[in-house]
Amino acid sequence: MTMSAAFSQVTTPYGPRYARAVGWRFNTVTTTGVICGLPTFDAYTPPAQCIAPAIVRCDPAAVPGTDHDCGHRLVTELDGLCAYESARRTDSYLWGAARTKASTERGDGDHRVVLHVAAELDTPIRGAALVDPPNTLRAGRLVTLHGWLRHRDAHLAPLIRAQYPFPVTVLDGDDFTAIHNHN
Repeated sequence: MTMSAAFSQVTTPYGPRYARAVGWRFNTVTTTGVICGLPTFDAYTPPAQCIAPAIVRCDPAAVPGTDHDCGHRLVTELDGLCAYESARRTDSYLWGAARTKASTERGDGDHRVVLHVAAELDTPIRGAALVDPPNTLRAGRLVTLHGWLRHRDAHLAPLIRAQYPFPVTVLDGDDFTAIHNHN
């Protein structure tokens, strides 16, 4: 089978796959090493669900919708993700990284992981919604290729590794842009 030049082959925890898009996202990590929005013992996100009101929801097979905010987000450029993350946007709930006052007071609202992810050929994919940073894509499902933790969250690495099938790297410092030095 011949693939278009627009597709790339990636190595996943489940073997090689063809991807329509490869990029980056961040998620919150609990103090027990669970990555919010990602089922334990799996590298795949659950299928995206439309968040529109019931009467205007997307067809479940077509999520993310063209005129909606739904879908799992990824940014094609790491620098764009880091700039978005450092701005501490209040709409970061769309990225699975909500920072609510309650979670910060509990002490588990500031542990984040950057995930290198891919949208495989069989998932719907759309461009950015209004609130997204530049170079955002929204996908129906993502597979996680690798995780990156800040040095201050190094104690979470063994917990994450025990619950997920992808590699997790701890950075030397607390700046996610240092991921460039590890690639």
